[in-house]
Amino acid sequence: MAKKHTIADEHIIENLDTLKIIADPTRLEVMRTLKKPRTVKEVSELMDTDPTKLYYHVRQLEKHGLIRVVETNIVSGIIEKTYQVVAHRFRVEESLIAATEMTDENMEALFGTIFEVTKAEIKRSVQVGLMDPADTSKPQHHGVGKGSFYFTAAQAAVFYQKVEALMKECEEEAGHQEDDPTRAPYSFLFAFYPLHRPE
Repeated sequence: MAKKHTIADEHIIENLDTLKIIADPTRLEVMRTLKKPRTVKEVSELMDTDPTKLYYHVRQLEKHGLIRVVETNIVSGIIEKTYQVVAHRFRVEESLIAATEMTDENMEALFGTIFEVTKAEIKRSVQVGLMDPADTSKPQHHGVGKGSFYFTAAQAAVFYQKVEALMKECEEEAGHQEDDPTRAPYSFLFAFYPLHRPE
């Protein structure tokens, strides 16, 4: 059994190059599997892929400080490394968004990553049977939706503050309880932005 290693609650992404690194679906999947310490071979088995196809992605993730080596062992005369993500949660530094020129490529790196992660996670949850929107026989504890509102500037500010407070409250209450069998991981995506209204 892998040893338990302490990782940070949050890691802040401070440059666009690092954000572009995790915009790749394969690397996102690697990072998800490395919530717990694993070797590249173990990751490849979980992802049902050839380990030789993952080494480049693992090196890129390690180079940019998103995963780290937590253990090394000698197996048949070869050094085998065990990796783990550096934090439970990854967040983009707000100043990075403010300082980045909003070209199509940069916007794809900044925002495409967020939605790519969400899409891949939902797709996987449906594939393994964790989500079944068509099943009405039991109460749903998941959902995907989109809404639009007409707010004054003051109302928009209050709404945003309420959502931020709710997220913080839930995070503090739930914490990181990966080893608690009564808890299951959930993900929450929040985007709040003004819409262009054609005249």
